[in-house]
Amino acid sequence: GEPLFWEVAERAQRPFLATHSNARALCAHPRNLTDEMLRAVGEKGGVVGLNFYSAFLTEKKERAGLEMLAEHAKRMIRMAGEDAVALGTDFDGFERKDLPEKLEGAERIELVWDAFQKAGITSRQTEKIAYGNLFRVIEAGCGKTSVS
Repeated sequence: GEPLFWEVAERAQRPFLATHSNARALCAHPRNLTDEMLRAVGEKGGVVGLNFYSAFLTEKKERAGLEMLAEHAKRMIRMAGEDAVALGTDFDGFERKDLPEKLEGAERIELVWDAFQKAGITSRQTEKIAYGNLFRVIEAGCGKTSVS
């Protein structure tokens, strides 16, 4: 909830994570973050995990489209900065029917990258969202990581 978020944001000595949240300005789900919350995460060097659950992407009762996922990513970049967005897919937290249209699981992740590109998200920003930003925060909290 919001009171706990603000307490964490105020007390955090290191970058922190909001692992499964999107932009509340685009979908009023209470798990999503307001623009002010997104800015606070970015100011602390933290990361917000872009969630793929359709109910976090749109208030409509149907499956979200991949373009809506990209719109959330763009809003999060605008509010928190390109260093503050990562994947928070939650593929194991809901059924496939609740994923954006055409996305049936991690094996189709290239559809997300394509939607990002069509929405004007750069390849550098996509790389940061895919793994770079999360690795940076993990290193800040746990020490150096490596990719094999």
